[in-house]
Amino acid sequence: MSKNKAFVGIRTIPSVKELHELLKKLFKKIFQKNEVYYLLQQSNKIDEIRHGLPNLDQLQKFAEGRAFDVNIELRWKRVEEWWNLLVLSDAKAVKNFSPLEVDVEWDVQNGKDCYLAGRWNQKLGKWIAPHLKRELEYPTFGKPDMDKIKPMVETVNYREKNTKTIRFVRLKRVNIKRK
Repeated sequence: MSKNKAFVGIRTIPSVKELHELLKKLFKKIFQKNEVYYLLQQSNKIDEIRHGLPNLDQLQKFAEGRAFDVNIELRWKRVEEWWNLLVLSDAKAVKNFSPLEVDVEWDVQNGKDCYLAGRWNQKLGKWIAPHLKRELEYPTFGKPDMDKIKPMVETVNYREKNTKTIRFVRLKRVNIKRK
């Protein structure tokens, strides 16, 4: 468990362009360069985890998503014409975000490794999802042998300090150098 005081914040913005600009700004100032991943979602579809940040076209096609690195995750969801944002930070408040709940202190607990569905295609030299018939961009370290693969993504639990209730589980980019 972390001794840092975590931050859970919210914000609403009016447009997908503003969301795109905010992601670029956060990526530049907060996220560790080249260590950011994102995931896009619809109510009936989840895209795979990808390296970098989504572009404007991708943001317009998906109603929800999240971008994350080692210390922070930003989630977004389109509600009518507005975008609701939630930020989960292991250490500090994020500028222009209001605390979700003023009187709540948060503990951060490291969770588990995230293993992803799919299989390694030796011929292609890539991960594939046989049920989707396409390549996948999986964030892993190591060789494509399930016993040796180290996932680059873990979960982190955000727990209310007083009630011990886990309220959020965020994704975390594992801070390990590639071999």
